[in-house]
Amino acid sequence: MRRKLTNTGDFILSSLAIALILHTLSNRLLIPTSPNSQLSDSKVEYAYSFDVAVNSFFPAFLTIHLGLILMAGVLVRDNWVCLFVGKYVLLLVLFLCSVFPFLFG
Repeated sequence: MRRKLTNTGDFILSSLAIALILHTLSNRLLIPTSPNSQLSDSKVEYAYSFDVAVNSFFPAFLTIHLGLILMAGVLVRDNWVCLFVGKYVLLLVLFLCSVFPFLFG
């Protein structure tokens, strides 16, 4: 029987996954190719990626727990607009967790 992860476990695992994916992408796609640049100076450290991913949790936490709770009366109605708004908020959270901290971190 598998043990269910707690919120802390989910937080750590999701932060590790986001940091690993964006660390790998940034080191493969964003390294300068000019002959004068030093490769060791331009690499992003994994610890920095993990720190940025952990710091991105706070805006996502506020968006999910405050935003969805405040809009709960609207989102539980049975029509397509409420479904669209709820899915849009979750898409915004995905953006906040993955892209936003690396742009402004």
